[in-house]
Amino acid sequence: MRMGWKAAQKLIHHWKILRGDNVMIIRGKDRDETGTIKHVIRSQTRVIVEGKNLVKKHIKQGQVIKLGSLQ
Repeated sequence: MRMGWKAAQKLIHHWKILRGDNVMIIRGKDRDETGTIKHVIRSQTRVIVEGKNLVKKHIKQGQVIKLGSLQ
């Protein structure tokens, strides 16, 4: 059964999920694994689980400026 956005928003507002809780992942490549919640994003109905679904992003090597950071 699908619910409308308003009904889903009410459920999200009353989530009893907090940072540090242990959860089991039920979708994606890390399915059936457990992890600890690192961050809860209620506006996007998402949680960030520590060490799961990590993506590597390659950054082009640039010149180092005086402050020591990359441009």
